[in-house]
Amino acid sequence: MTKKYFLIPVLTFSGCIFCLAGCDGGKKKAEADAEQAREEALKVRVSLQAVKARVADLEEELSIVKDIRDTLDVQVQQLTAERDKALGKTVSIDEPAKFAPVEVYGEDQKLVALQGEVERLKKIIAEQDAVIAEQHATIDELAKAVTSAEPAVAEPAAAEPAAEDAEDANEPAAIE
Repeated sequence: MTKKYFLIPVLTFSGCIFCLAGCDGGKKKAEADAEQAREEALKVRVSLQAVKARVADLEEELSIVKDIRDTLDVQVQQLTAERDKALGKTVSIDEPAKFAPVEVYGEDQKLVALQGEVERLKKIIAEQDAVIAEQHATIDELAKAVTSAEPAVAEPAAAEPAAEDAEDANEPAAIE
């Protein structure tokens, strides 16, 4: 019987060794899976940090927008108060305006007269512009004529200064 009990631990130990030897492939697979899980966890952490940064930026923008909204609300309240005040003044001004059509009719006549005067002055200006354009054309023609006649006049004139220099040489020098 002792042999029987002796074989049980030996067989158990041998069985464990064989099992562990067969589990070596499973261990490598488990290690590879664990490494892949670590890489995915790292990617998730990086993504989480990016999302947290984006959320912080958006919260900052939100606070800025809220500040602007509050400022605009105050401005709207001020403008509403000003509008109401102006509306009150308009109602009080409307009373005398009932008699204003007579005055407006006189102003309309003055406006029509002034518009007629403006049109008349515009016509005069246009006529004077046409005269000025004609005069410029005449001046250009005269300038061309002078420049074309200038070389013929310049040749005799070039001979005259030499003669004048000779006369100046014969005169005594003036004493100051």
